Amino acid sequence: LAGASAGGGPRCVSCGLQVKKGSFHQARGWTNLCRNCKSCYENGDFCKVCERLYSPTEKDMVCCDTCNSWIHGACDPEASRVIATVAKDPKANVPY
Repeated sequence: LAGASAGGGPRCVSCGLQVKKGSFHQARGWTNLCRNCKSCYENGDFCKVCERLYSPTEKDMVCCDTCNSWIHGACDPEASRVIATVAKDPKANVPY
């Protein structure tokens, strides 16, 4: 969470990056974000269930075939099942 850290400065609530005082941004109801996290939220680069940001290389996520949103496997049992199925057979075409 944003607040004083061992390094002495406030941190982004999403990624923990130390941010210069007064340099925080807001997006989607989140406050105390660094510039990069603000941009990611505005671009929709977050799990639609837990609203945590994700990186493009994150492996435990599934894209919804209907809404094109990405979901963490840990956030939805069905997404977790799809991830497990694809892990066993990378060529599997599993709808989600």
